[in-house]
Amino acid sequence: LGLSDVPHSIEGIDVSNIQGTNPAVAVVHFLEERPFKSRYRLYYPKTVDGQNDFAMIYETVIRRFSNKENPPPDLLLIDGGKGQLRAALKGLWELGIAVPCCSLAKSRTESAFSSKTINKLEERIFIPNRKNPILLKEGNQALRLLQRVRDEAHRFSVKSHRARRTKDAMESSSLTDIKGIGEKTREKLLKHFGSIEAIRTASVDRLIKAGLDEKKAVALLKQLGGYSSAEK
Repeated sequence: LGLSDVPHSIEGIDVSNIQGTNPAVAVVHFLEERPFKSRYRLYYPKTVDGQNDFAMIYETVIRRFSNKENPPPDLLLIDGGKGQLRAALKGLWELGIAVPCCSLAKSRTESAFSSKTINKLEERIFIPNRKNPILLKEGNQALRLLQRVRDEAHRFSVKSHRARRTKDAMESSSLTDIKGIGEKTREKLLKHFGSIEAIRTASVDRLIKAGLDEKKAVALLKQLGGYSSAEK
């Protein structure tokens, strides 16, 4: 990867975003090749509406590295390809923080319709300023470590995603208690914002842009406990 030093600490980022609902971004931390769970973090998008993995990775990098609670890792690993890597690099560049960064794209299979042969492609590692990916043989110890970090980030984000979907499913009935918020409007809001929590923390203006009038937007936020009289 062209690193100047051995990466003793590695952080992995993975987005869990099923059909644009309840998105969550996981950041896991490995120290000396072992999970360091006290530094695991979950980020729920605050500035991203709908399904946009690149924007969510960018926002997460900004929030993670703006917080000085924990020092930056020796290597930042992004689950994905070139686009995901560019999103992370953009956030790091805007913060003026130099953290070695790479992305790991899951292996693919390809086959011709006329052939029964399936050829498995290696996992691809993308690094800045290099067009073609780095390909390491299956079983390579360095690749295995990157896969462990990537898979742990994915496990952590999916676990959170499921828990939040369950919680929001239990709370979604609160939207039906508001006059003028019917089933179609409720589904539209959940699709637009992704979760009840995202709706609760939204501003009146963002709700209006999502299709509500001001009266309904204020009533909705009051019902969910997210309205401030000073807010516009």
